[in-house]
Amino acid sequence: MCLFLWAGVNWHRSLQGIVRDFNPFPFGDYCRAPLFLDSYRKLDFRVLWIPHNEHRIVFPEIVFATDMLFAGGRRLLPLACSLLCYIGILVALGRRTLSDKEISVFVRLAAVALAATIMGWKGNMFVLSDPFLLQWTLTQVSAILALTLLAGVPAGGNRFLAGSAAAAVIATYSSGNGMLLWPVLIGTGYLLGLRHKQIAALGVTGLFAIGLYFIGYNSPGHLNLRNFAVHPLYSIEFAGAYMSMPFGGMKAPRFGAYLGLAAIAVMIFFFVVVLRRKLMRSSLAVLLFGGYAFAVLTAVLTAAGRMDPADAHYGGAEAPRYITLPLVSWALFVSAAIWVSGKSGWRMCRPWAIIAVISMLLLLGFAKLRWWFQNSYTFFGEAQVATMAVESGVMDNNLLVVLFPAPQVVRDVARRLQADRLSVYHDGTADLLGKPLDKIGRITGSTAPGRLTYSFPVEHGLEVAGFLDRKSSGRIVMANESRQVVGFGRSFPEGFPGWIPIANPRGSRKWIGFANLTYTSRSISAFVITSAGLLRLGASVPVPSISAVNAKDIGNLIAGVTFCAEPPGLTDRVPLLNLSNVGNAPPPIFSTWQGSDALTATVESSAFTVPANRCLVLPVLTGPSTEHESVKLVDADTGQRVASAPMQDQSRAWAYWRMPIEPGMKRLRLLVRDDGAGWGQWIAVSAPRQCR
Repeated sequence: MCLFLWAGVNWHRSLQGIVRDFNPFPFGDYCRAPLFLDSYRKLDFRVLWIPHNEHRIVFPEIVFATDMLFAGGRRLLPLACSLLCYIGILVALGRRTLSDKEISVFVRLAAVALAATIMGWKGNMFVLSDPFLLQWTLTQVSAILALTLLAGVPAGGNRFLAGSAAAAVIATYSSGNGMLLWPVLIGTGYLLGLRHKQIAALGVTGLFAIGLYFIGYNSPGHLNLRNFAVHPLYSIEFAGAYMSMPFGGMKAPRFGAYLGLAAIAVMIFFFVVVLRRKLMRSSLAVLLFGGYAFAVLTAVLTAAGRMDPADAHYGGAEAPRYITLPLVSWALFVSAAIWVSGKSGWRMCRPWAIIAVISMLLLLGFAKLRWWFQNSYTFFGEAQVATMAVESGVMDNNLLVVLFPAPQVVRDVARRLQADRLSVYHDGTADLLGKPLDKIGRITGSTAPGRLTYSFPVEHGLEVAGFLDRKSSGRIVMANESRQVVGFGRSFPEGFPGWIPIANPRGSRKWIGFANLTYTSRSISAFVITSAGLLRLGASVPVPSISAVNAKDIGNLIAGVTFCAEPPGLTDRVPLLNLSNVGNAPPPIFSTWQGSDALTATVESSAFTVPANRCLVLPVLTGPSTEHESVKLVDADTGQRVASAPMQDQSRAWAYWRMPIEPGMKRLRLLVRDDGAGWGQWIAVSAPRQCR
């Protein structure tokens, strides 16, 4: 009973995490689905043949198309399918385990409970919360189904064989590693004693499915089988690290590699015992060892495509997006240990002893894996914040790169979804932008417990934040001084972005929102939506004079500006790898990151004349931490500060700050200071430009 309670707690937390992480807007690889919408509507089946990386994701793509065409494009359908596939694996394993009457009921129930505990660990939400990763869970459940049906061939005949082959085809065309299922099925068929014609039919079907896979195939270049020959030891360790997750992440990387290899070795030992005792024709044995063999082959294939021999941390093996496959593998491993012990009657290693040891190890292991969730906000939480910006019509590069590395793709996706009223536009909330505030509800004139306490300029918008009563619904609307709807806000269950430095009183929670400044505004107010009407959240905040603009909105370089750096010799080196996707400021660029965050430096410009339109644009890029960093414009004649570039942690893109200059000033000077030597503390600037 305690084991089932433990499993229930794990699954409850996982389901809570999936609900908490939900995001209806496509981000990451799912952005391809809205872009294929026209093809879906025309039933142009060629779109199903377009690979994702090295995978033919035909069957996941069918689910994505169905979601876009018939389910409002909110990504609920693929998310539900992925969860059902994962649960289906556990159900199949549990049924086969409980069906073996030769083992005591206690042992069988304990084996099922431990498998459920492992698969229910909330780290699975890194896959189950991302609908695009349906390709992994669909491949896994198809592999389990194929093995289960194959085990029924000796008694059920060719209809089970046909079903097994059909499931293998689904696996093959859900993810590239599904092709590895065919040799597992053929080998299993041989051990089951299938007729030669049946094995040959399975082989021919597999050859046809794999051959068809490569028609019109363009390799992305990830697969590199040469790595196995050049780096055989690293390849083996990589596969071990893959199979060890998540428990391999408890200690140093080598620990994970050796843990995974040890588990594989023990599973091979169990397999030998099963063969010697002639137990392989058991449907549970087929499921346990066939499923585990498929996982090991997947780990090997992943090594060929993702390993970097220079990476001592096996980062390609330990990516959270793979986590459901090793979790299922550990469930198979634990079930095999208990089942083999029960069938073999080992005196020194009885099932109850194995159950006790495994339970203790899992308890310790899960406790040491809490660090997995310390930064879980950074993926799903940031995507929810960026989605709120998109829904408010605020298309800031620094926010859009959270959703996809190329911001223009997100803009294209948003336009497509809005035109078809899909995803976040499905319920019509975004249509309220620019409309009178009373279209949402009655303005009560009362205030809600809470406040708007923070604002930061973003591209053609304003990021705002504050706190509200914990009992509130958390749905917030932004309005300007004309009571015109200009944006939306929320208190997200996933958490609050760490880059916004605000505190909240006890009994309250933080919220974040965005105001769209394409609607002329002098001040922004926040209103919380309640059943009684709209309640104002404290006082309004003024729209700052400094604004963020797009790189396309900047004018020519201000002539005659020179720079002096201390220490001298600063170059344009910055550590961000995706700058090509968010644009790069035009030269000259001076960066205080010269291969290290530890450098402190100053950059000072010569005095330059204020542009005729009394407005300039200053390009600035900061590291993840802006503490001890500053960029100032000063009056070159008096030394008085004119303006400071706004800064916020976790910046990912160049910011182009539009700064109006008050009358009376004739010459300006740019002062840049990097006094921070800590992690992520660096700054880069480009020469000032005229406002267009």
